[in-house]
Amino acid sequence: MLNKGNSIRKVLINTYVIILLVLLFRLFSNFFLNFPLHYDEAQYWSWSKQLEWGYYSKPPFLAWLINMNVFMCGDEESCLRLFSPLMHSITCIIIIYSSYCLLKDINVSIFSGALYLLMPGVTFSSFFISTDVPLLLFSALTALSLIKIIQSNFKNIKYYLIFAVAISLGILSKYAMLYLFFSIIFASFFSNKIKKLVLNYNFLISLIVIIAFISPHIIWNMKNSFVTFNHTFDNANTSNLKINILEPVIFFISQFFVFGIFPLLFIFIKFIKNQNNKILNEEQKILLFLFISPIVLITFLALFSRANANWAVV
Repeated sequence: MLNKGNSIRKVLINTYVIILLVLLFRLFSNFFLNFPLHYDEAQYWSWSKQLEWGYYSKPPFLAWLINMNVFMCGDEESCLRLFSPLMHSITCIIIIYSSYCLLKDINVSIFSGALYLLMPGVTFSSFFISTDVPLLLFSALTALSLIKIIQSNFKNIKYYLIFAVAISLGILSKYAMLYLFFSIIFASFFSNKIKKLVLNYNFLISLIVIIAFISPHIIWNMKNSFVTFNHTFDNANTSNLKINILEPVIFFISQFFVFGIFPLLFIFIKFIKNQNNKILNEEQKILLFLFISPIVLITFLALFSRANANWAVV
């Protein structure tokens, strides 16, 4: 047993060293390549000069993050993007731990983290700063909190509070976090464990915490004619709805470029096999549902409106 513990510890140390090396490579690449700021990045940077509870097209968290970057090392492009590869590395570690909590298999856990860290979308995102970066971190933390809530038999309020904070900061990063939140609510209709999670009095406390966290942003929007909410709807082109068969196909294919061909194919094959052989436990089924739901939803919406490739990244 001791040898097994030492073996796992050694594997984890080697894994963290590799994650650190990937992080350093991305940080140095950002510094040497020194790409000029993209239009969106420049807009986020300008927002960071005046901290608010909301901005024209996005919630406030990313502007706060850039403000912290500027405070630490200045206005250089590489500095503004500092938290992007760093947050992806932290997300990778959360995924490794989440996978280990589910399966108790260190090799599968490390493979899970590697799939995330080397995903095309994550690799590309590491060279830019965008709202997707904190969104992915907080969505991974949400998934971990769900696993821990279920494994603690729904009694440990600490994990409910982590869930609430992760959901709140995710919403303050990007509204796409709501896809995940409502998918959890919808999952309670077919999953007994999620139903127990939602009907637990600790979940009510979580909702109160979430409302408390995001209420300043809602109040800011009320004072500013709901500018962020309206822009989100305008961005989806909801005022000019028309059926377009090609758009959902393009969106679905684009997901293979975001997640990688192998990971996405593997997940869909696993989903089909589970329908026939019931090979997944309930926690895995829940996480699979939470993964697929946003993709299905945005694919459906793309039938009536345009949809960017990263809209279902949560």
